[in-house]
Amino acid sequence: DALFSNTTGSFNTATGEGALFSNSTGHHNTATGIAALGANTVGFYNTASGFYALGANTTGIHNSANGFYSLFANTTGSSNTASGLQALYENTTGSSNTANGARALYSNGKGTHNVALGSDAGYSAIDGYYNVFLGADVVGTAADTNTIRIGLAYDANGGGQNRTFIAGIAGAELTGPAKQVFIDADGQLGTQTAESGGGGGGILPPPALVQQVRDQQRRLRNQETTIADLRVRLARLEALVMSTAGSK
Repeated sequence: DALFSNTTGSFNTATGEGALFSNSTGHHNTATGIAALGANTVGFYNTASGFYALGANTTGIHNSANGFYSLFANTTGSSNTASGLQALYENTTGSSNTANGARALYSNGKGTHNVALGSDAGYSAIDGYYNVFLGADVVGTAADTNTIRIGLAYDANGGGQNRTFIAGIAGAELTGPAKQVFIDADGQLGTQTAESGGGGGGILPPPALVQQVRDQQRRLRNQETTIADLRVRLARLEALVMSTAGSK
């Protein structure tokens, strides 16, 4: 039943029971495995390798699926690359996604321009776009969009990461305006604005320097108070001197 329904489709290769079974006019497809690209009708330039890889694809184009049930639910999504068991399994219309690893981007349905590297990387992301998930078990969340997640927080069992080495930062001088970067309790990086207490989003001084400035301001206020008191005393002394001179 490989290429069973083909009519005018050309330059197709099907190996396996039911591979490219429904293809009619689709062209330049390669299917290897039982039911690989089995529902494809007019889609073209697709490559599927594995049991039911791209099994539901109908009109999607420029997809590449390598692995058991990889890109299984894809129907019209295009330009996706999935490598690994059930990678991009639930993707239907999402396009321009890249998933490398078992169950990578498993739950993605309509999301686009996502990248996941590692077993279960991006597993929980659903319809987000322009996400990057790097590392095994960096599953993300269903609401992720425009998000970068790298690695896992270190745990008591030795899982995750507790050291980071990134080249190209130390010794790299910035030539333009810069902002100080902070990290919150959840591990998210970001800058601060005036609304969040960061003084307008510019470079923020470290806490020690802030305390030094506050101490100097306090000393300055004390000095101003002392000077004002001395001026009052001086005025009184001058008045006394003038009074004494007048009496003589």
